[in-house]
Amino acid sequence: MEELKCYGIWTFIRESEIKSKSRQFLWLCRCKCGKERLLQRHTLISGTSKGCGCKFTDDFSRFANFKKNYEIQPNGCWIWKKSIDKKGYGRIGDIRAHRYSYEKFKGEIPIGMCVCHNCPGGDNTACVNPEHLWLGTQEENIKDKGPKGRQGKGEQQGNSKLKEFEVLEIKEKLKLGISTVDLASEYKVSHGLIGHIKHGRAWKHLI
Repeated sequence: MEELKCYGIWTFIRESEIKSKSRQFLWLCRCKCGKERLLQRHTLISGTSKGCGCKFTDDFSRFANFKKNYEIQPNGCWIWKKSIDKKGYGRIGDIRAHRYSYEKFKGEIPIGMCVCHNCPGGDNTACVNPEHLWLGTQEENIKDKGPKGRQGKGEQQGNSKLKEFEVLEIKEKLKLGISTVDLASEYKVSHGLIGHIKHGRAWKHLI
């Protein structure tokens, strides 16, 4: 028996005898929810076909949106490029992007559990790489922040990876147009930390 071809949420059943306006035969396809529709071949192959409006369509669209809105950095972080909240977390629709990533790649998040970061070079709240995410209780999450420089101010945080004069240097170099990637390499910290300094989410007390 010939294996059926899948295109996202759609499974190709057979070519119909009905033609589209472009005189191409439409394909009969079945959505994951069970509904069947006649669709144009090119929209299936390109991934632009509209769904039938079921929950699978919504999830497929959200995942497609997720995949095109992060940027992979040299240290392995997937940096969220779209909406960022006040705490530096990415958002996709009504949820934080890193939590969506964990659920999509690793599984359900139990009630009351936090999705914590463990990025190379220091926590990066904008990272959505599932390999940099782990589950922890609220208490574990709070304890984890301290050693990673997310509590306290600047050099008052004993484990801070940068000195104040270095942060001031970074701010000046950013004004000169030096890239965050180059600065991360120069100061041996994560690209995400440089990004947080650039956008005022880290070392806020330094003007």
